[in-house]
Order: sequence, then C-alpha cells, then structure tokens
Amino acid sequence: MQALLLIAGVLIIVYNLFVNISNLSTLASEALRLNTVNGYWDAYFKNCVSARAIISSIIGMIFAFLLYLALTVIIAFRGEAVKKEIALAKSTGYRFYYENIPSFSEQKKNFHSNVNICGISETDIMATGIVRLDLAQIMAHIQKECEAKNLTLRYEVMQEIQLGNDTATLPFLFTINNVDYPLYVIYTEEHKKQFGAVSEKLKAAGINDVLYYSLLPIEEPEVIVTDTVEVTPGLV
Repeated sequence: MQALLLIAGVLIIVYNLFVNISNLSTLASEALRLNTVNGYWDAYFKNCVSARAIISSIIGMIFAFLLYLALTVIIAFRGEAVKKEIALAKSTGYRFYYENIPSFSEQKKNFHSNVNICGISETDIMATGIVRLDLAQIMAHIQKECEAKNLTLRYEVMQEIQLGNDTATLPFLFTINNVDYPLYVIYTEEHKKQFGAVSEKLKAAGINDVLYYSLLPIEEPEVIVTDTVEVTPGLV
C-alpha cells in the first residue's frame, strides 16, 4: 500500500512538472535574457497559478521556488563575469564605453586629430560631448575632403576584429581608397589610456594608421603630411 501511494505521489509530481515546465521555461528564458529575477514572481502568479487547480499550483510553486534559487545563483555569477569582462575591455581598450561624458558645448573645445596621416586635412571641430553629434561632424569633414580629392570612402561602426586570442571592437572604421583606418573619439583620460593600449595592439597586428579625434593631446611621432593616401595592409 505504501509503495502504491509512493508511486502515485511520484506520478502526480511528474505530471505537474510537465504541466508547469512550459511556463517555467518561459520565465527562466526571460530572466536569463534580462539577466535579472526582478518581476519573476509577478509573472509566475499571473501566468502559472490557478484557483481551479490548487494541487497543481502548489506543486508548481515548489518547482518555481527551486528554479528561482537556481536563477538567482546563475545571474549573480553572470553579473560578476560581465563586470570582469567590462573591466578587462576598458583596461585593454578593446572596447570603448562612451558613458557619463560631460557636455563640452559651452566650453568651446576643439578636437586634436591625426587625420592628416590618411591625406585628409585637419579642421577645427568643436566637441559637444555627444558622440553621435561629434561623429557626424567628423564624418561630414572626411566625406567633404574625400569628394574634393576624388577618394572613395565607406565607414562601419562597432566592427569586431581578432587581436591574437582576443576580440576588439572598433568604435568606428573608415575605409579610404580601400585602406582601413580605425578611428577613436577621445574625451577623457581613461579614453586616452585605452587608445594608447589598443593602438599598440593594432600596430602589432599590422594596422599602423589609427586615427583619433581627441580633446586631450596625444603624444606621437611627427608625421610628414602628404596629399596622397599611402596604401597599407587592411584589417586582418
């Protein structure tokens, strides 16, 4: 008799597991996608609890609680991993983060640039601190110069390249006369340090001409300015 009751109990649990598994898997997928368990219980009680199926709801709640504990642990570990990944990306310059940048529109600061190394003349571009607006000014100048000098031009954003065993994300990539030029917009000391680190890695990979528009002076060897675009190996 006890064996029959045990079997019946197991069957009830298995049945309710299958009844709830679809909803629970949806909750788990959403929590992992958003990387948070906020809203987990609200969604559970809204979609998984029924007054007409008390036993099923109680068993489902037990499964939901166990799943909640597992998700909390997984998301906590993922959060730490993401923090370490961001810290590594910042220290190496493999990814630039344009956040918490103060407005420069009232300070009237112009960018320093080495854009002349690719045959584009320098001009005064006043920084706003808003990346998309500053990039629009930079692009407009480069495009105007390329049209005047009959140079082909295309550009990409957030282009990934392999540097050894690591992947770097180039914020902006200009291709002038089929030569690739990564470009960085530098606002802060942290950006300047990142640029110094990543430009060394890019040069080691054969990408010698790395462009910048910076609010801070960048120390570099003197460049001989010419009106021709030197053809160098492109990105690997």
